[in-house]
Amino acid sequence: MALQPSDHNQFENHKLSFFAIIFIIDGNGKHCINFQDYSFGKGTLFTIGRDNIHKFYQCDAEGYILVFTEDFIVQYMSEKNASRVFQLFNELLASPKLELKDEDFSQLKGYISAIKTEFHGIQDDFSPEVIRNILQIIFTQILRIKSQANTVFTENKYLTQFLNFQKLVEQQFHQHHDVASYADQLNITPRTLNNITNSVVQKSAKNVINDILLSQIKRLLLNSELTITQIAFQTGFSEVSYFSKFFNQHTNQTPKSFR
Repeated sequence: MALQPSDHNQFENHKLSFFAIIFIIDGNGKHCINFQDYSFGKGTLFTIGRDNIHKFYQCDAEGYILVFTEDFIVQYMSEKNASRVFQLFNELLASPKLELKDEDFSQLKGYISAIKTEFHGIQDDFSPEVIRNILQIIFTQILRIKSQANTVFTENKYLTQFLNFQKLVEQQFHQHHDVASYADQLNITPRTLNNITNSVVQKSAKNVINDILLSQIKRLLLNSELTITQIAFQTGFSEVSYFSKFFNQHTNQTPKSFR
């Protein structure tokens, strides 16, 4: 990487404050997203959401990184289109890694090159609008590619209900860890909620809650100055021992060793 950020070490786990698309055009290497390593080569594309944890590894690969904020998506897109774009970065729905076919690789590379030309070359009054429109095409094309591999994006009738459940858990994980609390807020039975989650991500509702909770705990352990006791209470555990037991069961590590 030629660019060296001044506020963090890009080769250590750090939290993103924006959305990112990483597009590899040459070389091989490895990238870590939410504590999982992914190998990559020419034609690999990563979609990384805001608040995700990632880090780079040293390598000689080349590529592009497109970064943008949530405000950019909301401001310039309809509610429906914005919702679909956010789904691209939802790791519960699909892997953040895509291996592009040659045709898709060439097409996306052309779009990104056009953005580069507008941003670094033309730079006239029309450039911002041209860039926004090209980005909309890129988002749509990536969604099409992901949909071909995972029909949840286009054909699952429970997707909206699942996303509402996911949003509730992300907002209330520090209060509720049980399925019944979320089912009640969604005006459905726990059994129906389990049917929804099993249909969309092939997991029970409880496992989805645990996955989100665990992800939030890891982020706090690595990106906050809070003590382990403070993190335990902040994430809804009444006892530190139970917090440590939960973490160890799912990671085979103690919170302290993980930190």
